Amino acid sequence: MKPVNPRIGSNFEQFLKDEGRLEESTELALKRVIAWQFRQAMDAQAVSQAEMARRMKTSRAAVSRLLDADDPSITLSTLSRAANALGARLSIGLHASAGKSHLGSPNARRPAERKGAPPRRPLR
Repeated sequence: MKPVNPRIGSNFEQFLKDEGRLEESTELALKRVIAWQFRQAMDAQAVSQAEMARRMKTSRAAVSRLLDADDPSITLSTLSRAANALGARLSIGLHASAGKSHLGSPNARRPAERKGAPPRRPLR
């Protein structure tokens, strides 16, 4: 009898989770997308790394780290300054995982707004 493969029917995300690499992979994927977006915006505006550093009031090495798709360490401050330097707005969201609550959704109900809960009284 042929052994059953436990991976059959699973997805790649579950595989990464089982291997303990989901967080690391997600962080790196996010950084790659962010680096690509900044590179695209800089190219569209013909902004060099030196000019970007000047606009951000930082070093070229910091801009290089921002654009390095394989370097996941970047601060919110750097992301915000980079977006401002390009005349853009930084937007960061929090999304619930599949099968979880509507975390971060503007349409999500607060606990007191759920069925059966008494209505909230306005503050006076």
